[in-house]
Amino acid sequence: MQGARGAAGTTVAELAFRAITKRYGPGRAALLDFDFEPPARRLSAILGPSGSGKSTLLRIAAGLEAASAGTVTLDGRDLGPLAPGDRPIAFLAQGELLFPHLNVIENVAFGLRASGLSEAEVLRRGRATLEMLGLVGYEGQAPAHLSGGQAQRVALARALVLEPEVILLDEPLANLDEPLKRRLRGEMRDLQRLIDVTMLVVTHDQAEAMAVADHIALLHEGCLMQHGTPREVYADPRSEYVAACLGDVEVLPARLLGEGRVQVGTLVLEGVAGATGPARRARLMVRPQAWRLEAVGTGRGMPGRIARKAYLGRQAEYVVACDLGEVLAVVPSGAALHEVGAPVDLMLGTQGLKVLPD
Repeated sequence: MQGARGAAGTTVAELAFRAITKRYGPGRAALLDFDFEPPARRLSAILGPSGSGKSTLLRIAAGLEAASAGTVTLDGRDLGPLAPGDRPIAFLAQGELLFPHLNVIENVAFGLRASGLSEAEVLRRGRATLEMLGLVGYEGQAPAHLSGGQAQRVALARALVLEPEVILLDEPLANLDEPLKRRLRGEMRDLQRLIDVTMLVVTHDQAEAMAVADHIALLHEGCLMQHGTPREVYADPRSEYVAACLGDVEVLPARLLGEGRVQVGTLVLEGVAGATGPARRARLMVRPQAWRLEAVGTGRGMPGRIARKAYLGRQAEYVVACDLGEVLAVVPSGAALHEVGAPVDLMLGTQGLKVLPD
C-alpha cells in the first residue's frame, strides 16, 4: 500500500518490524523476534529501561545497524538493501549536536545542499521549515547562542527539511530540565499532528511516553511485552512488568471467589477487571490511587495505621501498615489529612485494580 500524503507534503508510510533479532555475540541478544507495526500518522513511544533494545531498534530502522534476522519494511518494501542515506527516514540520535561553525539556516540547509537543488530552493525550504517550528528570526544565530529547546528544534528542522516519510527520535528530551521537558512534550505532539507523519520516540521515561504518545510499545530485555494506547497499557497490563512500567503499583496476593468477586486481605471486592474463572489464588494489581482512607469505626474497611506521610501539594501520599504489610495510598490533598500513627480503615474502589493473568 502506498503512503498517503500528509498535511506538510510528506508521505505517510506504513512502517513494520518483522521478527527482528539482533545479536552481538553468543548469548547476548539486544532484540528477540520483535514484531511491531507503529500506527501510521501517529506518534508512538518505544518505552523501556536502559539495555532493553530501544535505541538498537531505531538504528536498525535507520540502516545504521543490520539486524541478525528479520526485516524492516516501509509500505511493504524491505529496507534491508538500502543504505542509510537512501532510506526516506530521518533519525535524530540522542544528544545529536548542531555544526558549531554554521548558523541556524546553514545547519538546516546542510543536507539539502547535497541533493542538487538550487540555492534559492534550498533556502526557501529551510526557511519554511524554521517557520513551521517557530524559529523565524533565528536564521543567523550561532548554535552556541541557542537555548536547549531551540537547539532541539533546529536539529529537528534539519531532519524535517528533507521531507522524510518516518521520523525516529532517540531520547529527544534527555538531559533537559523538567519545565523545559513539559513544554517540549506539548510541542512534540503539536508538531507530529502538523506534519502528519509516522513518528517513533525512544524513551525510558514513562511520564514522557504517556504525555506524548498515541501508542506505546514496552520492551524488556529485547522482547515486546505489550503495546497499545496509553490508556490500554495503563489500565489493562498483561503482566506485572508492564504494570510497573507505567506508574506506581503494588501486586498483592488475592483470591478469586467466583462470580466476579475478589478477596484481598479482609476486603471482598466486586467488579474488578480480570476477576473471571473459578475460585483460585490470584495476584491483584493495585494502583495507589485506588485506596481510600476513612476514619476508624466505619466497620467496612481493613484496619491499618499511618506509618509515613508526605504532603505534595495536589495530593498526599501515605504508607499504611496493615495485614498486607505496608501499602502506598495516594489521595487528593483536599481529603481529610491523617497524622503519622493514626489508625485508619482502608477501602478499595474498582478503578486502578486488575487481576493479573497467571
